[in-house]
Amino acid sequence: MINEAIQNFCNWLSMTPMSVWIQSQPNSWPIAMSQSVHIIAISLVAAGMLRMDARLIGFFGRGQSFNDMADRYTPWTWKLLLVALATGILQTVAEPTRQLMNPSFRMKMLLLAIVLSLTYFAVRQARKQAPGWDALPTNITAKLVGMISICCWVAIILYGRWIAYTQ
Repeated sequence: MINEAIQNFCNWLSMTPMSVWIQSQPNSWPIAMSQSVHIIAISLVAAGMLRMDARLIGFFGRGQSFNDMADRYTPWTWKLLLVALATGILQTVAEPTRQLMNPSFRMKMLLLAIVLSLTYFAVRQARKQAPGWDALPTNITAKLVGMISICCWVAIILYGRWIAYTQ
């Protein structure tokens, strides 16, 4: 029933003026441009997040507090996520069935929701309990959050690539 509702939405979306316009462009240049910007934005987000995760695990940045690192990376991370969201929406409008009915896309979105929630939790907890989150290598919660986050980001990138190869 849910898949039928999503398919109906995809059918409607593919007939909207924006979708028809994108699909009618020579060489699908809007899709290629949005995919390129999307990949760059996600790569930069993942790079910043991986640096913070490596700090939580204790592999990187031991001389800097997690709060200082979060202050450096999270503002532009959220801005880049907005860029990724905008380009992702454009890709979905262009090819709704390819995106929304794709199990790889759905898994990518689920993992993204998990890792963003986890990041929000980590930054919030670190601000409340800064000394505990900066104690390396003793804080097991920080290490666990960092390891889960790294796994999620790797999976997000892989599932994002698999969207092109799964239906």
